[in-house]
Amino acid sequence: MGTVAQASVDCTESTDTGYVSGDPFAITLVVADGSPVEINTANAYALMQTQAASDGVTITIVSGFRTWAEQDYLYGCYVNCNCNGCNLAAPPGYSNHESGHALDLNTADAGVLSWLNAHGSAFGFSRTVPSEDWHWEWWGGGPGGGPCSGGSGGSGGAPPGGCAPSPVAGAENEVFRDMLPGSLGHDEAILLEQAGITTGCSADPPLFCPGCDASRAQIVSFLIRAEGLPLVAPAVPTFSDVPLSSPYYATVETAAAQGITQGCGNGQFCPDAAVTRGQTAAFLRRTRGWPLGTPAQPSFSDVPASHPFFGDVEAILEHCVTTGCSATEYCPERPVTRAEAAVFVARAYDLGNINSCIGAGGAAGSGGSGGGPPNQGAGAPGGGGHAGHGEDFPPDGGPAGISDANAANGGCACRAAGRAEDGSPVALLVGLAVGATLARSRRVRRSLRALGRHNRANDR
Repeated sequence: MGTVAQASVDCTESTDTGYVSGDPFAITLVVADGSPVEINTANAYALMQTQAASDGVTITIVSGFRTWAEQDYLYGCYVNCNCNGCNLAAPPGYSNHESGHALDLNTADAGVLSWLNAHGSAFGFSRTVPSEDWHWEWWGGGPGGGPCSGGSGGSGGAPPGGCAPSPVAGAENEVFRDMLPGSLGHDEAILLEQAGITTGCSADPPLFCPGCDASRAQIVSFLIRAEGLPLVAPAVPTFSDVPLSSPYYATVETAAAQGITQGCGNGQFCPDAAVTRGQTAAFLRRTRGWPLGTPAQPSFSDVPASHPFFGDVEAILEHCVTTGCSATEYCPERPVTRAEAAVFVARAYDLGNINSCIGAGGAAGSGGSGGGPPNQGAGAPGGGGHAGHGEDFPPDGGPAGISDANAANGGCACRAAGRAEDGSPVALLVGLAVGATLARSRRVRRSLRALGRHNRANDR
């Protein structure tokens, strides 16, 4: 075993700057199959490659770590469609390849994909982009050791916090083993799980991947299930990057048919791109059927009346779904993490009676979605895609105003001055123990099941 593993990896260390969700960090790299790879990821890969070889399967790395400059080049090829086959690419700083933990593997070769599907998780690897069977990531787990395990790389430059899904100490008895009680989105993620809206990003161990960016396909999946919309699957795809074979096909088509999404431009949906806070506001408002908000003065300094998401952001503020990212800002261009997505959806549907603006009328939709797509979690933007101009702009026209419940209450408490950041302990409208909400959540879950909720095995 050692001979094969050592032959695939050169343990000479180098350092560079890695990125996760746009945030830089120092990374320690070695070379595996001729590609730079984060050191601990390379260790796990070498062990996996050795086992595959003993089973008669040859696994090799096609693409490993990418620098900012390399990702910028690929992104330019995608935007300008003048090189690299116009392949989808994330903007620099937002590809998981820049973390060093993502590998493109030779899954087109005979036996490789089936072997990875059967054994990859035993070595800590998971397929994290539904539309790319070659994209596999390692953020921890597996047997440990490896040819470079005695080096000086330490933690390998894994980013502090961010998207590194693995169980955390103190969460051994939690629904999701990577979410501590009291952490951002903890209670809301459990409420979503109880309502059949998600099963997390991993089944064994059960993880939610709270620090990973939510993708556009994931947030749409959450909302379609929460609203209980019946899925549609037309014979001809609406978006060129969500073909019939995509695990998200029916969900995205349903969102398009319901007017929830207009795509990201050029006939595409960009399913794997990180969803921004502005886009999330648009998705939420359209799914709930709320009118555009039109206050006399903008509530947030960074979302003026001229902003394409102005009416959407004002609408979800009026319904106490958001309190902004600070006392004065909404941060419309910032990606939404899965923990934040759980907070947004739980508030929008008043799961666990957490939204004072909605009350009893805000429960999750009474129906579920059949055959919903995976809810991949490990670093949503890593599959490529971009948040270009013009995506999911609000439709022309449409009524404006505030909800009856909001008007009756004279405006929500979240509209008061001194708003705290979304999801922070101060800002949360939750103020509840999850145990106190179980009875209501179970009723929601029973309704979802009775109306044919999606296959949980497909929600990963």
